[in-house]
Amino acid sequence: LSYDVYNLKTKYKFKVEKQSVNTMPKLCFQSFNYIGSKMKLLDFIKQSISDYTGKSYKDVSGFADICSGTGVVAFDVMRGGCNNIMTNDIQHYAYVVSSVWCKTGIDVDKIRGIINDMNTKLSEIDLQNVNVNLTTDDFFVYKYYTEAGPDGRLYLTRLNGYKTDIVRQNIEELYRIKKVNEKEYRLLLKLLLYAVASVSNIASVYGAYLKSYKKVALKNLVLNVDLLDNLVDNVKDNRRIEHTSHNKSIVELLDADDLSKYEVVYMDPPYVANRSYHDNYHVLETISRYDNPKLKGKTGLRDVVDTKSKFCSKRDAFEEFKLVLSKIKSKYMFISYSSESIVSKDKMMELMTTTGWTDVKCYEKEYQRFKSNKNSDEKQSKLVVEYIFCGKRN
Repeated sequence: LSYDVYNLKTKYKFKVEKQSVNTMPKLCFQSFNYIGSKMKLLDFIKQSISDYTGKSYKDVSGFADICSGTGVVAFDVMRGGCNNIMTNDIQHYAYVVSSVWCKTGIDVDKIRGIINDMNTKLSEIDLQNVNVNLTTDDFFVYKYYTEAGPDGRLYLTRLNGYKTDIVRQNIEELYRIKKVNEKEYRLLLKLLLYAVASVSNIASVYGAYLKSYKKVALKNLVLNVDLLDNLVDNVKDNRRIEHTSHNKSIVELLDADDLSKYEVVYMDPPYVANRSYHDNYHVLETISRYDNPKLKGKTGLRDVVDTKSKFCSKRDAFEEFKLVLSKIKSKYMFISYSSESIVSKDKMMELMTTTGWTDVKCYEKEYQRFKSNKNSDEKQSKLVVEYIFCGKRN
């Protein structure tokens, strides 16, 4: 039990009551810190959607999460019984991570064997017997994100950087020779991204690396095979789960599909201008794409970025929302937003009304904002208000 005390002379009294145990299974992964993560707000989102639609997740005929991030909301909806899910994100690493939450189309036993074999090979790697040619980019992570390279970046230890390249190349080869299908390929990539995040030498995001290795960064990179046991079964409540995924901008997605076949569309766009995902997670983006991009600056940002969002622009955000909300034709629309966001609460409700949504409503909940540094000052950890804007089509 904890409480933020601003006046140490004030006395607080608490009454602690035992609550019934929550039998809902936990999320199935060791999450990496993610800007705007809804993990702590899943119950609030679920309750808001249920209150507005009068339906539980299992009664929703289709759910589209069009700005899915790590996919925790889509996973919670799937876990709650909805069997028709769509996820989409413009960032490639987010598309990969959010695209595999159930066992549909996956040979779990085969993937388990592949992971165990990879982990065995990783445990046998000794850098003293490794000779990497740094004049080429064959081992891109090792060369550009560890101290071994010419720029001496400390995102990963030399050993973990080398292991990342080995696993990433192995995954690509398995897909090339058709040992794994598209969904199994993305599952392996997802597990690698989690593994990398768990040993990264950063404060919280990849905007910069630490000057010396922290304790967790010195651990060995290992793929967590136990995560396979927690994927949602491909059949739930006698219904086969279908999960489609896309790696597109929202406008590009809506140009091809008005989403009218999904009863509920949920949208969690970027909130503010100074928290760009393409910069804060650029290392994961490069590992996911493995496209050997040209890097720039001390921190090695991707030189060419094609994933910038207009929702992060004070100049463009309003018009982008107007365009997107006009194109979506689902029965229900839900938007997660924040009191710190570019577009104000009143403007957002006005936008929904002018783009054809009726019975517009806003649910609110206070929560602690994302910390980009666990040692940040008091201002960084202030409470903000989470909004969920709701509307429906007649």
